[in-house]
Amino acid sequence: MRKQLDLIFTALLPVIALAIGFFAINSNAGLNNRERANPTGAGPYYRAPGVNGQYFGAEINSDDLCGVVNGFDIYTTSESASTSAGNRPRVVNWYRFQRFDFTSDDTPWGTNSAEITYSGGLSWTYDVSSGGDHTTGYPWSGSESHSLHSPSSGDYVSVYGSVTGWKKETEDGTRYICPNYYKSQTTYRYYCNGVTDYGDLLEVKDSDFDDPKSHPDNPDTLSRWSDDTNSWHDCIEIM
Repeated sequence: MRKQLDLIFTALLPVIALAIGFFAINSNAGLNNRERANPTGAGPYYRAPGVNGQYFGAEINSDDLCGVVNGFDIYTTSESASTSAGNRPRVVNWYRFQRFDFTSDDTPWGTNSAEITYSGGLSWTYDVSSGGDHTTGYPWSGSESHSLHSPSSGDYVSVYGSVTGWKKETEDGTRYICPNYYKSQTTYRYYCNGVTDYGDLLEVKDSDFDDPKSHPDNPDTLSRWSDDTNSWHDCIEIM
């Protein structure tokens, strides 16, 4: 039921930059059994088709903040995720938190915000990306936010964040998830008239990283060097 995540990275670079959510766990309406909504009444409206065509999430796109979209007027969103090794073989723990703020409390559940959390174990064998420059990398870690501004020159959405996508790797028979891409931005702006100012957007693809090797300061840690960030990006060992 998990949405396929094989997106063409290079061709969809602007789209990836606009979409914070990146990954939806379930393409069906409402919550899956690992998601929780606060308030609970927001749950049926999370992801398409929602209720009578009215929905928000699960993917967050800058353009969704440019007016009423699918029946909801969103002015800010925030999202964070963490990835870690599970306590069972071939399991990767993934936690995601999303918050949506709307312009009024005139929502079907009566508040001007909704929070969605996902928490569960993913399969290293089946759920984690095999990597390559033609995938976004799943799961992911980090945070990103979208905020609508209304200056005299026209509405725009500012995007802030730092996100790492992961891929599976095997080294000397040991399973890992290693960085597959890295993205950060602080001055990115999407104007609601369709113009984009990428500002200091930094995106590091799989091919931009060095091959995984022992971290020079910690030989027991597998890591990937990036000239773009001038730093090491550690892998996570999986049972």
